[in-house]
Amino acid sequence: MVADGRLQAPCMPWNMLQWIWSCWWLLTAGWYACAIFTLTQLKRSTNTCMLSVFANLVIGCPLVAPFAFLGGCQPLRLHWQKVIFIAVLSGLEKNLTNLSLMYIGGATKTALHGLNVVLTFIVTGILGSDGRAQRTILRCHCRENFLLLCAIVLVASGSVATAALGGESWQHKDGGLGVGLQIASGLCFAVKFTAIKQLLGG
Repeated sequence: MVADGRLQAPCMPWNMLQWIWSCWWLLTAGWYACAIFTLTQLKRSTNTCMLSVFANLVIGCPLVAPFAFLGGCQPLRLHWQKVIFIAVLSGLEKNLTNLSLMYIGGATKTALHGLNVVLTFIVTGILGSDGRAQRTILRCHCRENFLLLCAIVLVASGSVATAALGGESWQHKDGGLGVGLQIASGLCFAVKFTAIKQLLGG
């Protein structure tokens, strides 16, 4: 490649990363594959906490770093405090949900993930990140958001019914603790999502 009279070699790895980042379907497929593999390995492992720390620090950070620096280092320098705060919430979310696998099964954990939608709706409404949620929760404008409320109720009832009827959570003596850990993880997810919208404006 010739630019400004100078010969420049094409940066194939960088172009490949940009192409991967622009393909939402490829990222979604990769996320599902990794999530299924991770869930299986965590459930089989007797050292869930150590495996979670190792996966996040040793493997997760190097994999995510190239995508984080696609836009250069300036955004990270300008918003490093906000990024650290969001990263802490993300770490709490991941480790709490992995820790819950010590007490509940994968099916129950997956069912309880549906509560993340409900918790995010509540947190964004209370903190003002979402106008419709805020009007529904704080101003009781339920009639104008009737369909949204129906969707929230369906998601919440489906998650609770699936987790309760599965029965595996309550066979373990600390099944309630596992459910609580998963709900705490969902709350961290909701606060993280709200923080991203409020602090980074997106």
